[in-house]
Amino acid sequence: MKKFKDKYPINKGRKFVLTKEEKKPASIKEVKGFFKYYGKFKFLLCIIGILLALIGVCSVITPILTGNMIALFTEQLNAKLILKYAIAVFIIATCSNLFGFFLNKLWVFVSENSVFYITKDLTVRINQISQSSFDNAESGTFTTRLYSDVGTVGRAPLDIMNFISEAFTQIGFLAYTFTLNIWIGVFMLVYVVISISVEYFRINMRQKHRRFIRKVGERESSFRHENLRGMKDIRSVNATDNVIEQSLLLTKEKLEYEYATSNKMNFYGRFRHFVLDLLAFAFIALNVYLLVKGYIVLSVFLIAYNYRGRISGFANYVVNIKSYMSDLALAAFHLNEIFDESKYPIEKFGDVTLQDVKGNLEFKNVTFGYTDDVQVLKGVDLQFKQNKITSIVGLSGAGKSTIVSLINRLYDIKDGNGEILLDNTNIKELTKECLRSNICYISQSPYIYNMTVEQNLKLAKDNATKEEMIEALKKANIYNDIIALPEGIKSKLGENGIKLSGGQKQRVAIARAILRNSRVLLFDEATSALDNKNQSKIKSAIKELAKTHTIVMIAHRLSTVVDSDNIIFIKDGTVYAQGTHDELMQSCEDYNSLYVEEDLSKEKNR
Repeated sequence: MKKFKDKYPINKGRKFVLTKEEKKPASIKEVKGFFKYYGKFKFLLCIIGILLALIGVCSVITPILTGNMIALFTEQLNAKLILKYAIAVFIIATCSNLFGFFLNKLWVFVSENSVFYITKDLTVRINQISQSSFDNAESGTFTTRLYSDVGTVGRAPLDIMNFISEAFTQIGFLAYTFTLNIWIGVFMLVYVVISISVEYFRINMRQKHRRFIRKVGERESSFRHENLRGMKDIRSVNATDNVIEQSLLLTKEKLEYEYATSNKMNFYGRFRHFVLDLLAFAFIALNVYLLVKGYIVLSVFLIAYNYRGRISGFANYVVNIKSYMSDLALAAFHLNEIFDESKYPIEKFGDVTLQDVKGNLEFKNVTFGYTDDVQVLKGVDLQFKQNKITSIVGLSGAGKSTIVSLINRLYDIKDGNGEILLDNTNIKELTKECLRSNICYISQSPYIYNMTVEQNLKLAKDNATKEEMIEALKKANIYNDIIALPEGIKSKLGENGIKLSGGQKQRVAIARAILRNSRVLLFDEATSALDNKNQSKIKSAIKELAKTHTIVMIAHRLSTVVDSDNIIFIKDGTVYAQGTHDELMQSCEDYNSLYVEEDLSKEKNR
């Protein structure tokens, strides 16, 4: 790793180049949209406010009583009165501790529930965002906002109430110093104003670049997440060093921006300490003068000196409120972005529910491109008939997977670029439940969750019985592999099914689709990771499913689709030819060439 350290040392910091939008600080008004979550706990928040006020009163009274005790020690030693003050301090401290106990219980309950409700709505929203929005976003963006910003916003009312309570307590301390001596009180007030002013500049500078550093951090987080997810593939192509290098470059970029901010913060921080030290000297000088002149006694000086630390804390507290409110506004801004349809458009569905779906699909003059300048499909007309197996073949990039993605509305056709019909109804008019429950997609790289086999299957049908799951596993020819696992159907499969081979993952996904029992089953290279023996069994299972389902299959290996009822050959985004295998072997030269080429390749590898 030394070569990376030598190659990428952290330099003196980067110069910030901010856009107009990034320079603009987030407004605290961003929090307004989250008031509805706090409103669920209005009564408990009132109780928390009362408890905070009581604790604040105790915090003010205790040092006043302590100050009186100090006076008794220095002016006249009255043991009896001192003990009375001590008992009073103990009782108040006990009450404060009791209030704190109930406050903490309510605090945890309200804050965690607020976080839960915000997380729930945010999770729902993220799962509603259109696929194209996900394609253009970085995963770290959503991860950071779910795990960091939600906590900041969810606990906001409690944190703000605590700030206010503490502020009133500190104001009480400040007011008390005026009762000791007017000049001491005025000095403390000036002390607070100067401390706040100096600290304000330091915090304001930090907040200025916070949003930009956050964006860089999200980019680094996304790459690290992808690194962990793709570790197996990275190692298999010996790309570890390249990935480490990219990761370090992103980390270096973030740290350099943080370094630049830290240097400025350090300057302001040292200057602040100098000012505070100067004020501390001035405070001592003032009190020496007042003592010499006889304006105060020693006990007043001791009390005032004790309070000086509290007043200094008050100045920090006021500035911290400013810092906190800026962080809160930024967190709310990031969460509101996810709910902003102009930033992250969501999937739109219709209100039509079909009864007794047959499973007939039709493409009418469909044109589609992932970007405006490149069309993947060009005026495609297709039919997929119920209880039939229709296969789509063609060279890589011809548009095969795009067809399947459009059927399940992972992507949408723009208005005027054709339509897709399910049982003569435009799929855009269908409800989400009607569309997604009747059309099931099995990708060539299915995602298996880090849950048990049973839990993975129940994602498709949450009320599935054990018998139904076993039957689905048997039909997918994976049952024997599952019962061979240490805990059978209760075995955890690891992140993305790491404990399964590629072929086993595909068969678990097929079992999941069988359990769902959708009318239309879309197989995107669903047998690509299977050996010939298992491929044959899966093909038999699919053929059996075709008796009651519409089957759409995408295949690169033509040998997997020779028994299909209809084969559609896609070339350059158009339907180049279609028919049975025998018909295409006779009428389509491109299909014939691909099949012969595949056959020769098989012979060569034997």
